[in-house]
Amino acid sequence: MTIKNSNNNFLEFKNKVLSEIKYTIDLIDAIDNQAFFILEKSFKILEEFITRAESGEFYIRKDAKISTIAATIIYTVIISNENMPEINIGEISKISKVSTGNISRYYKTYFKKLYPRKEFLFPPGFKHIKDIISSYFFGLIKEKEIKTTDLVSRLKENILKNTNLPKLLTQEDINSLREMITHYIDQFDKYFSDLAEVVKILILYSRTPKKINARISIKPLAYLLNEKEINLLHIFETLYLSVLEIYDFLKEKFPDFFPKRFQKILSEDQSRTEYRTLVGNNIKLYIVKNIHNGRYFLDGKCRCPECYREGFKINTDKVRTSALEFHHETEEKEYKYTARKLMRLYEKNKQLNPHFLEDLIEQMESKGVIVLCSVHHRIKHAKYYLDFKRLINWQNIPKRFPQDIFSLPSELIHLIIRASVSNFWKIKKSNSRFKEHIARYQIVRYLRKRYIIEHFFGNKCPTCQEIDTINYLPAFDFHHISHPRFHENPYIHKEDQNRIETVSNLYDKDYICSEIAQILEFERGGYLCTNCHTVIQYSPYRLKLLSEIYKDDILIKEIKNDHLSVKNNFKLFQNISSIKNPLKCDIQIYESYEKYLDAIYELSLQRYDVTPQTLKDHLGFSSLGGVYAFLSRHEDFIRYFVEIEHREKYSIPPKYILTEQGKIYIELLQYFREYYKNL
Repeated sequence: MTIKNSNNNFLEFKNKVLSEIKYTIDLIDAIDNQAFFILEKSFKILEEFITRAESGEFYIRKDAKISTIAATIIYTVIISNENMPEINIGEISKISKVSTGNISRYYKTYFKKLYPRKEFLFPPGFKHIKDIISSYFFGLIKEKEIKTTDLVSRLKENILKNTNLPKLLTQEDINSLREMITHYIDQFDKYFSDLAEVVKILILYSRTPKKINARISIKPLAYLLNEKEINLLHIFETLYLSVLEIYDFLKEKFPDFFPKRFQKILSEDQSRTEYRTLVGNNIKLYIVKNIHNGRYFLDGKCRCPECYREGFKINTDKVRTSALEFHHETEEKEYKYTARKLMRLYEKNKQLNPHFLEDLIEQMESKGVIVLCSVHHRIKHAKYYLDFKRLINWQNIPKRFPQDIFSLPSELIHLIIRASVSNFWKIKKSNSRFKEHIARYQIVRYLRKRYIIEHFFGNKCPTCQEIDTINYLPAFDFHHISHPRFHENPYIHKEDQNRIETVSNLYDKDYICSEIAQILEFERGGYLCTNCHTVIQYSPYRLKLLSEIYKDDILIKEIKNDHLSVKNNFKLFQNISSIKNPLKCDIQIYESYEKYLDAIYELSLQRYDVTPQTLKDHLGFSSLGGVYAFLSRHEDFIRYFVEIEHREKYSIPPKYILTEQGKIYIELLQYFREYYKNL
């Protein structure tokens, strides 16, 4: 709702605001004989405000708070005129009971352009004085805590006595400072108090970036100073430029103390993004070096303890800091301390805490955070992979059974999966839908992924040759050499065109291996371990900016060589004509399959003839109809296990003779069922 352009509405509104202005001015004790001037000026500003609103330049909301507009007008009068009492926005806020944020917002929106904040007129050559005094303050502040008031009092006393002053101050400089003390004592105290605070904050602000070789950004600092009313008697734009000058002077004079600041070379979005990622990685490196008393940093190398235990070389080095991650040992819900998140925490260090990194490490230690590489971290979170690792990887299978799961009939593979899930103690009591989800969208997807990777790339990461599919299957990623093209991929079903954004999404669907291979070949990419994936993703920007973060030329060279090695050894997904579909199953697997196979096995061991009648009796069925229906409907499946001896006469039922292969297959099914039942 807005006030309509009618005189009556605006007149009523103006009277209400004026009444509120008078009331607020009466509450300000500091203005004394200036109250009339403030009221008169406030009335003129209010008139201008109403005139602009009537002309349609802007609209005043019907629910606009009278007290906020009145407080903002008083604030505008005080800061835009000389010889006004030192009343800051906080005092006006307290008196009027209007938040400083609202006053500041209304000022910027309606009054700033017409009534800019007043600035003190500094004498010629004052920049030279500012530089010298800021250097003088730096020398006093950097080693110990000194109160700002004490610094300014000491400076004032030394100027008047002409003793203990910086040698670079000329007599002309000293005369200018004395004149300022004599005629503008309030401005002198305010300016140099602010200058001391600026130097103190610059010292604090520089300590953390210096530890991680990060550049410093002055603009956020200028905003913070302005919010705290530390303004060097400037409006914001001039304050920002002045702080820049102070920082550049101190950086030039004390280059080893202050980090570099952002400049136009980093203005491109892509470059800035890569820079932020590098800083995040360097924060990560600092934490890895220091968390848990440096447990993960030995002999000059950052180490994933699991990689070190397994004797890896490439994946146990600080050149792969980007592949290190933080994992919670405790049951606490995972908080991802990624490079990006660490950078955000660093940027949110609004209080300029010089112990930010140490406090962050202490917080992480209290939460039971440990260091792992991306591969081992991924495995820690691959819950169902770990539960069914023996089945998926086909590990430690007794020698009497086939040693390659993909050599089995696909129906038997799905039957073994179903039996393993149904009997696993963790989920045995879960409903059938959940069990079906685990079977199809966890175990089968992992088996598809394993078959495809091993068929085209072998069982080890093609780029580092250390991470294998047998132990680390979930930690293999598909890397696109350009942008993903799922939305235009002709091999993706129409209904999935807008649903697939990653290769991982692809495995959630019911695509067979040959279809997945077609899709991936079109996508132009290949598989590699997640550690190498972090390395291959280094962009030219990041490689160019390495020297911004790492000051070690040897380390930079090693990082670039590692990136080049991964890039050169990377293999594209191609030549898909040889792929098969070992998991393609055209029938729905039910519990009855297990019952019939177990019955055939047990009757055969007891040397009974396996016929529909003996199966009916053994299974406890009431009629032969269901047995005949199952055996005839699934004859192709049954033939994997038995030879079917059909009799000459139709009236004589067929006989099912368990083959040696069938016996092994059924025992394999029983083996996994018992294994997961007793695990």
